[in-house]
Amino acid sequence: MSQTITSNALCDMLASSLGQDQAARAVSDAVNRHRLRGQALSQRDCEQILDDLGGQSGLVGVVARFAKARVPFMFTDSSTSEPTRRPSIGLSRPPKERRPSGAWPTMGRDAGSSTTMRVGVIGLEQLIDMFADGLDRGVAETLVKTAVSRSQLNGKAFFNDNETAALLNNITDSRYRTDVILVRTRLGSVFGHDI
Repeated sequence: MSQTITSNALCDMLASSLGQDQAARAVSDAVNRHRLRGQALSQRDCEQILDDLGGQSGLVGVVARFAKARVPFMFTDSSTSEPTRRPSIGLSRPPKERRPSGAWPTMGRDAGSSTTMRVGVIGLEQLIDMFADGLDRGVAETLVKTAVSRSQLNGKAFFNDNETAALLNNITDSRYRTDVILVRTRLGSVFGHDI
């Protein structure tokens, strides 16, 4: 089990959204404020740093709050694949169940339903879930479904990369700009390229 990580590993968590320079500067400043040694950070140290960064306004704060949810998985016991403890953030819904190794990834609440994930596409519910990580579930659902309607994609349960890009381009309310940026970043891992 990994007991500590370096501040560089923490920077890497933030760099995909903030850029390497801004992530390194933010983490370095927080490490110095808390008088921690950046070469060996415990899980508690990482959460403390991300709490500090999460209190900032703008993209740094939003990215840090998302990153904090991933910290327990950096300190996972490899023999059990379980985090050392659950994230301490408030979740709007219960954590998703772990699937057996090698099982086909699914989305939605019922693994046997018709909402199984397909390669190269993202489901409507999965997209709503991505927005719901940073927004109220009802707001996320309204936001995505309005964008679906504006994109003339009504009735579709799955969207390819071009449809998803068009859908995100139709979320024009500036209050959700940061949320759209974060979802675009996360979608890069779904489609294998920037959206």
